Amino acid sequence: MAAAITKMISYLLIIILGYALKRAKLFKSEHSDIISRIILNITLPCVIITSFQSVNMSGQLLIILVLGFVFNAAMLGVGLFFSRFGKDKSEKTLYRILIPSQNIGFFGIPIAQACFSPTVVASLCAFDVGNAAIMFGPSVILASASMDGRRPTAGSLLKKLFSAPAFDAYLVVIALSFLKITIPTPVLTFAGICGASNAFLAMLFFGLMLEVNFEKSDILVILRIIGVRLATAVALSIPAWFLLPLHRDFRIGIVLCMIMPVATAAAANASSLGCCKKIVSGSASLSLVICSVLALILTAALA
Repeated sequence: MAAAITKMISYLLIIILGYALKRAKLFKSEHSDIISRIILNITLPCVIITSFQSVNMSGQLLIILVLGFVFNAAMLGVGLFFSRFGKDKSEKTLYRILIPSQNIGFFGIPIAQACFSPTVVASLCAFDVGNAAIMFGPSVILASASMDGRRPTAGSLLKKLFSAPAFDAYLVVIALSFLKITIPTPVLTFAGICGASNAFLAMLFFGLMLEVNFEKSDILVILRIIGVRLATAVALSIPAWFLLPLHRDFRIGIVLCMIMPVATAAAANASSLGCCKKIVSGSASLSLVICSVLALILTAALA
C-alpha cells in the first residue's frame, strides 16, 4: 500500500515538475508533441512487452480480454452521445477520444504489481488488450472524423488500428503466449530500459500541456468528461463485481481497470489531432488525482 501511495504522489510531482519547467521557459508546450510521439511509438509498446511477457493466456483471461473490449466499446458509445453536444470540433473530438480510454499500462499495472497477486496483474494485461483495440482503432478514427469531417471506413479503421505500435505489441505478445514462445532475454532487457521511462515521460507530457488559467467553458468540459467517465465506470463496475462468475482476483483486476484515469495514449492522440491542449492536460491530470484516490480506496478494501 505504501508503495502504491508513493508511486501516485510521485506521478503528481512529475506533472508539477513539467509545468514548472515550462514556466521557467526551459521547455515549451510544443515540446509535448515530441514527447507524445516517443510515448506512442517507443516507450508504451516496450511497457506492454515487459508487462505481458510472463502472462499465460487462459480461458478466463480471454473472457476478460473480451470484457475489456465490450467495456471500452460502451465507453465509446457514451463518448459519441455526449459529442453531439460539443460546441465545436475540438470539444466533440475530446469526448470521443478521452472518455473511452483507461490508463492501465503504466498506472494500473504498477499498482497491481505492488499490492496484488500475479493473477490480478494478468487480468489487467488481458483487459488492456480489449481496451487498446477500441482506443487505438474506432476511438481515434471517429475522433479524426470529427475533426476533418470525413466519414470513417472499415479500411481506414483497420489501417489506424494496426499502425498503432502499442496495439501491434499486444498482438505479438498474445501470439507468443499462445505459441508458448518465450521472449528472448535481450529483447526484454532492451524493452525494460525503454519502458522504464514511460511513466516519467507521460507525466512530464501532462505537465508541459498543463495550464492553470482556464475559462469557465473549459472547466465545464473537463468536469463533464471526468464526470461521465466516472459515472459510467461505477455503473458498470458494480454489476461486474457482483455478477461475473470469475475468480475474485480476476474481478479485482476488472474493477481496477474500469476506474483507471485517462490514458496517456488517448491524451497524446487528442493533442496530435489538434484538440485544446489545456483541456486535454486538465482532464488527464484531474482524472489522475481522482482515480488515484479511488484506486487507493479499492486497494485498501480488496488487497
